Amino acid sequence: IKKILNMHLQGCKIPGYSSEYNSKMAGKSKDTGVGIHVKDCFSYTRIDKLCKCTTNLESIFITVSNTDQPQTVGVLYRPPGGVGTDFIKEFEEILCELPNKNVTLLGDFNFNLFERKANCGFENVLYSNNMIPVISVATHEKPGCAVSLIDNIITNSTDNLVAAGVLESRVSHHFPIFCILDCKKPKSNEKSATITKYDYCESNL
Repeated sequence: IKKILNMHLQGCKIPGYSSEYNSKMAGKSKDTGVGIHVKDCFSYTRIDKLCKCTTNLESIFITVSNTDQPQTVGVLYRPPGGVGTDFIKEFEEILCELPNKNVTLLGDFNFNLFERKANCGFENVLYSNNMIPVISVATHEKPGCAVSLIDNIITNSTDNLVAAGVLESRVSHHFPIFCILDCKKPKSNEKSATITKYDYCESNL
């Protein structure tokens, strides 16, 4: 599953993936838009009630159903022009609607976790809702500015978390972030048919 933010290529297709996009903020040509690409081997449904587009928060959510346990995946973006405290309120409303396990949130939250006093209680909201950020190194670097941790992956289930990290290669001021989850597809209940073959050579007759 791949997430995209600040979309300029809405409607683009990636071979082998299905795509979901949310509405972009009207009147804005940049810093708006979220989307998600899901590999074709996964069956999923969009959660429309959790797909938001306000001046403070943009989000898109899906549930993947053909894994050993259903997985809820969300992509979120906090526009820098919004109000941080209003984002917290809208974000917590979404958290209250989520399952209590197997939830993974990815996004650019524009709260620097290196500066706890400046993040409007963002960390407190995460921990009080049993959500854990899994990225702990810098994800944003801009000339003339201190590095910051504003992009993250957040989960309420770490049992199936295999790895998470930051890629050094980047195409903007943001470093790509990733996580790997162990989400096995359930075994098929179909029994394989056994076909007996006989060797009718002379020695067996």
